[in-house]
Amino acid sequence: MAAVEVNDVRVAIVSDQRVFGESLALALDDDGGISIDAVARSWDEPGLRSRRILVVIVDLEGLRDPIEFAVPEIRKRAPRAGIIVLSSRSNVETVRASVESGADGHVSKEKGLDELRRAIHCVAGGLAYLDAEHGPAAVEQRVASRSANIHLSPREREVLCLLTEGYPNREIAERLNVAHKTVKNHVSNILSKLDTTSRTQAVIHAIRAGII
Repeated sequence: MAAVEVNDVRVAIVSDQRVFGESLALALDDDGGISIDAVARSWDEPGLRSRRILVVIVDLEGLRDPIEFAVPEIRKRAPRAGIIVLSSRSNVETVRASVESGADGHVSKEKGLDELRRAIHCVAGGLAYLDAEHGPAAVEQRVASRSANIHLSPREREVLCLLTEGYPNREIAERLNVAHKTVKNHVSNILSKLDTTSRTQAVIHAIRAGII
């Protein structure tokens, strides 16, 4: 998937595991489109208050506090920033806990730096991002089996699956071999049926409702 292009994405990393946090900062800072503004050991450090920060990466294993407490606190300090939870556990329950805490995305540490960079650009561009095993194939099975109370057409389910990975409308149209306007209509229908006003809210609502 092509990342959403946002130039000069300013990133902060939150991890109490100092070696991990600083190593990740060095690895990401060599990317021309990403620069590291802060490496914090906790959500309450002053560096997270910078208005330049567009993405905060939260190391789940390096959190001193429960995720449901830490993420809202980070949101207060960096209200313009998208939040990505980085975790060694990659399962539906961990992803759901991440999103329910208020995060905009989740990436497994197993996926590597390329996937994390894609997630950073997507979230900086205002989109949600879930890593691959929670994308189209896996999501499609859960959508089919758990959406009894919200009726989505087969095509809307396909579009919702691709929304969970942060695909923009034009790429969804290319993957499904349909017109761009058709995808826009499907997205509009999904937002209406899920009673949301944005793609990110739709993904979050779908997770909270158990649709995905």
